[in-house]
Amino acid sequence: MFNVKWGIIGPGGISSTFVDDLLLPSHQTHSGRDQTIKHSIVAVGSRDVLRARKFVRDHVGTEGGCKSYAGYEGVFADENVDVVYIGTTHTHHYAATKAALLAGKHVLAEKPFTTTAREARALINLAREKSLFLMEAVWTRFQPMVIEIEELVRGGKIGDVRRIFADLGWDAQIDGLSSTSRVISPELAGGALLDLGPYPLLWPLLLIPEASTSLPSSISASIQKTQLDSIASQVDAQTSFVLNYDQSKAQAILSCSITSETFGDSAVVIHGSKGTISIQHPCFRPESYTVKLFAETEAESTKEEETVVTKIAGRGMYWMGDEVGRCLRDGKLESERMGLEVTLLQMEIFDEVRRQGGYELPEIEL
Repeated sequence: MFNVKWGIIGPGGISSTFVDDLLLPSHQTHSGRDQTIKHSIVAVGSRDVLRARKFVRDHVGTEGGCKSYAGYEGVFADENVDVVYIGTTHTHHYAATKAALLAGKHVLAEKPFTTTAREARALINLAREKSLFLMEAVWTRFQPMVIEIEELVRGGKIGDVRRIFADLGWDAQIDGLSSTSRVISPELAGGALLDLGPYPLLWPLLLIPEASTSLPSSISASIQKTQLDSIASQVDAQTSFVLNYDQSKAQAILSCSITSETFGDSAVVIHGSKGTISIQHPCFRPESYTVKLFAETEAESTKEEETVVTKIAGRGMYWMGDEVGRCLRDGKLESERMGLEVTLLQMEIFDEVRRQGGYELPEIEL
């Protein structure tokens, strides 16, 4: 069994979820876990060492000898660490990932990978120069139901993809948040697009043929800003963007919000020439989808309808962790399922959406 030894940077909510998932016994998780991969948390770094120690007690346990470090440098220098998980706030992803790579560590960086395509390109070049594994933590891509839906579409079940609607909304109650909250702070790249946008965008990148290798033929975006009196510079509260792919004759209509909730069984709707697939909310962790094929005669409303339901234990991030383990074991520097060029395309799309919406981020020195 290949043992992946993890260092964790930024012991916040997403890191807690990731570690809890990694350490779930395989018999408690959904089928499809890689039984040849084992995960160990060997180091945790935080600017507050007491917070790192609490994280170890709460999520790792004290018996395994996991070390707690004040700051991140100790994790990067720890000889026991194979790969570093970056779970910091958005604007700190670039610096932490760069430092880990310069220290010779493989990296799994939370989404959004960076705040701009310029930063993403610099990190990708550095990882390739150092011959180190690097991946954005778009964990939804590795869930069996998502792979199943992709295989149905690619296998022609609903014909050619014509349109994809995808939405993710969360009412963050922004009027009651502190101005320093990562959700609404411009200095922390707050707003809906970078926090939630990767999940709706995942679906066209997976399902429209040329979307994973080339930018859309055109992008049309609209941003509604937060308009909070407590913050001089406003972030995006609600964002919608339309991507046209002329080669496939397909269009993606995507939206995200931190002021309204998404509900129901149509968080994602994939329209094909022969039918549709509707995916239940949330689009980042679907447990149900329905396939409807168009009738061949006017007497029938649909030719075929099927609903598939699968319950997921935990959050479902362990499949992504297993993928990292396989890549490290096999000497791969990129995941074939979540390649770096796809990450770069995503960041370039987000750059254009923000440009059209007039949302400028703080410049980060490379």
